[in-house]
Amino acid sequence: MIKEEWQAMTFDEQVRELNQRLSAGESMTTFSKRLGIDKGNLSRRLKREGYSLVEGQYIVQGIEGQLDILGAALEATVKPKADIKPKVKPAPEQKPEIPGKAGRPEREYAVKKLTIEIREDTFKALHHYKIDSGKKLNSFIEDLIKQALPAGYLKK
Repeated sequence: MIKEEWQAMTFDEQVRELNQRLSAGESMTTFSKRLGIDKGNLSRRLKREGYSLVEGQYIVQGIEGQLDILGAALEATVKPKADIKPKVKPAPEQKPEIPGKAGRPEREYAVKKLTIEIREDTFKALHHYKIDSGKKLNSFIEDLIKQALPAGYLKK
């Protein structure tokens, strides 16, 4: 069979031919390669038309049961609706909420931000002092300011 013959067939004839080839032991991959058609496209079309692969044969799924493409009726094994149990996923375990805080820890005192401009050589000296002493620059500058202010200006 060649691709033109395949395309000239009705869809039912194509399914019948495919089922005959599958019964003869030919794989879907070999069949589609021999015809020069894409296996994926053929599979998608069969699925779109309501066909399923059952025991090596493509059959259409109907309400009354399963009907073989060749016309032979198969016995349907349809469960009554009462026997059908819905698939339900179990609820995920809920972990207890742990109150947490994000960000920096709260300070013991209110803080105001201040931007200052200083000469570059003074900044470098402060930076080196910070490295050598292990003290934060904010603390060091704050201590200097406290020493320089007269006693009456600083409230505790």
